[in-house]
Amino acid sequence: MYQCFPTLFISFSTFLLDWRQPWKDLGSDRLEIFEKKLLRTLVLIIDERSLVSMELLGCAKHNAQTCAHGGTNRTTPWGGIAIVLAFGDDHQLPSINPGAPMAIVKVYKPSPKRSSQSIVKENIGREAFIMLTDHIKELTVSKRISSDANDLKNITSALRTEEGLEQNQVDQLLTLRLDNPKLSQERKEYVEDKAM
Repeated sequence: MYQCFPTLFISFSTFLLDWRQPWKDLGSDRLEIFEKKLLRTLVLIIDERSLVSMELLGCAKHNAQTCAHGGTNRTTPWGGIAIVLAFGDDHQLPSINPGAPMAIVKVYKPSPKRSSQSIVKENIGREAFIMLTDHIKELTVSKRISSDANDLKNITSALRTEEGLEQNQVDQLLTLRLDNPKLSQERKEYVEDKAM
């Protein structure tokens, strides 16, 4: 009989981290809860990686190494969790503190105003982001933009370049605002219903 091993879809609340001081010790109660969550975990999936700071990822990795599989693999990256995947688009919203894009900067210097624990975890996170770039799959086609929406495809492509948007593209985007008097009521209702 085969035993099912879980994949843990991570929200950072799963790691029981205090977002203000993520490097803070979990404490025995939360450590026990976290160990149970990671006891048989073989795959970690981190979504929206652009929102994850190096410090937060470093704390997550440290805690996983401490707790995964009953803490039996503390010297192994991610505590021996076999597969760690990170999904996201670095051209979207960035994390509040330095994240994935800063991890690849050769000369990155953390702010001297931060605590030493924070800087140590940030360095662990930087190494983790670099490690997670060993195997990259780039999606070149958006699954959220319909195939016939060429203007929107061009706008999203332009946002990813140094040149940015042309004035007519900016004007086109501004016409989509809900407070635009030229936007039909039907379109407003559609956007309000479908938008997040």
